[in-house]
Amino acid sequence: MLLRYGTAMSGGVTLQAVGRDREWKTLTDAITALERGTGSCIVLTGVAGIGKTLLLDSAVSLAMERDLLVARGRATELDRVAPLSTVVTTLRSVLGPDRLSPIAANQYSRIDLVTERLEEVTRERPLVIVLDDAQWTDELSAFALRVLVPRLSLLPILWLFARSPVPAELPAQSALRWLIDDGVREVHLQPLSDDAIAELCRRVLGARADATVSAIAARSGGNPFLLHEVLTNLSATERINTCDGLASVVGSELPSGFLSAVEQRLSSLSPEVRQLLQIGAVLGGTFSLHTAALLLHRPTSEVMTIADEAVASGTLVDCDSRLAFQHDLVREAVYDNMNGAVRSMLHREATLVFRAEGRPVVEIADHLVRAEYRGDVQTVELLRAAAGQMAACAPSTSANLLLRAVEMLEDADRSRPMLISDAVRMLASAGRLAEARTWGERALSGPVNTEAEGQLVLGLAESYKHAGHNGAVVDLTDRGLALPSADQAIRAQLYAVRAHALLATDLRAADQAAEQAVDLGMRVGVSAAVAFGSAARSVAARARGDLDDAVRFAKDAVAEIGRAGGVAEHHHPDIWMGAALVAQDRFEEAEEIYATGQREAERLGTAWSLPLWHFYRASLYFAQGRLSDVEAEGEAGLRVAEHVGALQLSVPLAALLGRVAALRDQMPLARDYLHRTQRMLVTGITVPPEDAAWAAAVIHEAGGQVKEAHQALTELNFQLPERVLMFVQDPGALAAMVRINKQAGRPVEEARIAALAAGLARRNPGNTTLAGAAAHADGLARMDVARLNESVALLESSRRPLVRASALEDTAVAELAAGRKARAVKLLKAALAVYDESGARQGMLRVERRMQAVGVRQQAGSAPVEPPLAGLTQAELRVVELVVQGATNREVARQLFLSPHTVDSHLRKVFAKLGISSRVELTRIVMANADIT
Repeated sequence: MLLRYGTAMSGGVTLQAVGRDREWKTLTDAITALERGTGSCIVLTGVAGIGKTLLLDSAVSLAMERDLLVARGRATELDRVAPLSTVVTTLRSVLGPDRLSPIAANQYSRIDLVTERLEEVTRERPLVIVLDDAQWTDELSAFALRVLVPRLSLLPILWLFARSPVPAELPAQSALRWLIDDGVREVHLQPLSDDAIAELCRRVLGARADATVSAIAARSGGNPFLLHEVLTNLSATERINTCDGLASVVGSELPSGFLSAVEQRLSSLSPEVRQLLQIGAVLGGTFSLHTAALLLHRPTSEVMTIADEAVASGTLVDCDSRLAFQHDLVREAVYDNMNGAVRSMLHREATLVFRAEGRPVVEIADHLVRAEYRGDVQTVELLRAAAGQMAACAPSTSANLLLRAVEMLEDADRSRPMLISDAVRMLASAGRLAEARTWGERALSGPVNTEAEGQLVLGLAESYKHAGHNGAVVDLTDRGLALPSADQAIRAQLYAVRAHALLATDLRAADQAAEQAVDLGMRVGVSAAVAFGSAARSVAARARGDLDDAVRFAKDAVAEIGRAGGVAEHHHPDIWMGAALVAQDRFEEAEEIYATGQREAERLGTAWSLPLWHFYRASLYFAQGRLSDVEAEGEAGLRVAEHVGALQLSVPLAALLGRVAALRDQMPLARDYLHRTQRMLVTGITVPPEDAAWAAAVIHEAGGQVKEAHQALTELNFQLPERVLMFVQDPGALAAMVRINKQAGRPVEEARIAALAAGLARRNPGNTTLAGAAAHADGLARMDVARLNESVALLESSRRPLVRASALEDTAVAELAAGRKARAVKLLKAALAVYDESGARQGMLRVERRMQAVGVRQQAGSAPVEPPLAGLTQAELRVVELVVQGATNREVARQLFLSPHTVDSHLRKVFAKLGISSRVELTRIVMANADIT
């Protein structure tokens, strides 16, 4: 199979590529699958000129022949400083410009709008999205792709990315590597084989290559574009001799490399065209005749004639009324061949032209950096303004601009520390913690004014908190609070951040810091500190087991935000309000708060909070025994946490999913989640013990590893009785902990847990779940049948089914030991029904074994053949019903009051259960099994 290698080049030669059969089959198979409704993603990786663009060209042609919708774009180096510019350019043709303004107040909501629009577009026709030179994708677009590709994997969309492996440190490269690690297929384009090189030489030269030509070809390293440039250059200078169908090189002086080959090829062009090419290389990507004319200081009419010559030479092409290089390698070569002073001068002139045209500062920023100004106050302020525009959507790029501005200033400049302070916050937000610490410590060690010093410490502390490095947060807030003349507003916020960092390790100190944040925040009018401090007090009260106080403090936080509004809303105290209500079994109120609050967080664009909403909603579902819904919310939260870099939340989410997997008797998956949490913890992330340690104990106990389960309880035991958050979140953990201690032969610890349970129930009178859980723990510790039966009676009205089922099972075991088989069997059947309804397969199997041991067996007979949809949960069926009616994920989410991420998780599980890969197949199954209620 031969593929067209490129367009008509010098001498009228049209190239063909050989040796790409494997790569082409991968693309054609993906396009064929797309026609059937199954989407996928492929990343073509290879050095510049290796043939990636050709494969994309051919794929686009095939897709259009098959009447598929196509959106194509190409990232350029200058895209990196224009947030969302790559997505805007690539998707504009299918989404429309009104959806994709490159600068917006809430870029995360913009990504959600793109998601919704892509869902709408693909209702009618499958879509192929092609992005060439993806390594230059701007930071926000890279983030968007990292979100969109997995989020839309169930839609008929084929993503085709082509990238060069260098530069390797760019945000886009990180995003692409993340996608590949997540399962996206990567195709490496290797250098052409010797046979393919020989064939390519024959096609370019019209004759077989002799040894002299083959020697030159070998110097191309199997790169077809470089080989073509060298051969056409030799032909153009009449240094190829053909005789009897054999081509040879005339003369001994050969091009030394690609840059000289390009330089020699362009040497025949007029000086005016060469100057236009230099301007185009500086502008990057596509550029307008008007801009080129301003930089050339010529009338546009004259530049039109020059541009016609450049296009006729095959160097430039007309691209939607703008000009672009035929191949980006040529642009890079022209740029690199320029004298450094000339490059700097052209970038400086570009900044002047763009300023005069009123271009956004983000478009000017890269030219400012490359112009190599120093000590220019106006330039520094412009860079700072550009960084400010990009702070919310592209923190890494924002940090780079700020650091460039810092480098332009003299060491003694008084504005330098504040610039560094802003840069440190951006570095930490972008996850570049080592750089943040280096710059922050360096700035703090030198002369710095009080305002900058306090801001610097606060910025570092807040960002380290989001990254889960609570120890570093405590150290930083100690340092900030020790500043003798620190601003009181800064101090209030430092106390609040400190309180949240201490919640995982020292409740008393956390509560003290939170109280100081509230008091000082109220005195100086910093609502954010008041609300965040009150939220920390709510968590501390809940961790102590004082549930009424937890609700009261959470209400205070919500009320403060309601009064203040504005930026203070970004702290979302509703999250902790919902958690406090769940602890009191007020599930409907919590569900309403979570549904409303999650939509508000999406509106505000506070991406850091999204994993929290998913985690606490999953925790609510766990309390209700809705394990399938826990999985959907937990998996969605884990993906979002990884997307936004909120690594601290990844630990409790993975731990919760591990516990659910154990309950479902999916032990390999449970251990995978456990190992995942352990890997994250060794990176320095700190979490409360009830998250990671309790998950480890549960998973080990479920796997029969009693010793390991008991060892996992060490950290939890150390914090008892002051910290009882684990039992507040899951009262069933009281009896479970007694059980682990009983298996390990630790009666003293059994009694200790039972006493603690009784005290927790006394502090929260009227909470029947805690009362029943206390009776269960006490009865199990003392093997007191009467006390166990009391727990069953108390938990009969409990809204936590798994807590009730555990009490039923343990009471049945005690009744069997007492010789009361009939009573035991009745209790076991009741427990089995609860486990079955919740999907807790491990409990079901355990109860069935107990029943078999006393001679009670399930009714024999052949099981009826169930329809395909019978295995879906009610939540999944509700999603399916709306999807087959044509609703997008976001429309389903609105109707069911869920997050679109949760809807996506439900659909993934549905597809896995039904063994399908597209919505088309789902619709067929539903149509064939009409009853989906």
